[in-house]
Amino acid sequence: MPIWGRLRHLSELFANNDTCVVASTYCNSWIFSDFDADDPLSSMAMAYLQIFINRNDAYKERYITEMVEGLCRDGVVFHAAKTCPNNSNSYYNLPGRLKQSGIPAIVIDGDLCDLRCFSDEQSTNVIEAFLETL
Repeated sequence: MPIWGRLRHLSELFANNDTCVVASTYCNSWIFSDFDADDPLSSMAMAYLQIFINRNDAYKERYITEMVEGLCRDGVVFHAAKTCPNNSNSYYNLPGRLKQSGIPAIVIDGDLCDLRCFSDEQSTNVIEAFLETL
């Protein structure tokens, strides 16, 4: 999930390190492409079942692994959002399970809106150290 109040800081941090974020599960939180106006109740139920945050951890692990491998990417940055843990994907050891599969991952702490939960210095240190290991 984006840390809305620090998008510039984070985008400049990644750009200054010649790297970028290429995918996000956050966008999958609002999947309504399965909605069918001719069958609204059933298709709404199916759409809500397809939303990423409503999936189980095994699905999430498999999906992220396939995304990383399919995009030939180097690692995963998780954002542990304090006010939205269900959409963070960093809980229940998902980053640890990815690491066991050989996919490097880090977790930065923060929040979507409450910038008191975010530290520029701490996140910069964690991200730069992660990028150096890649």
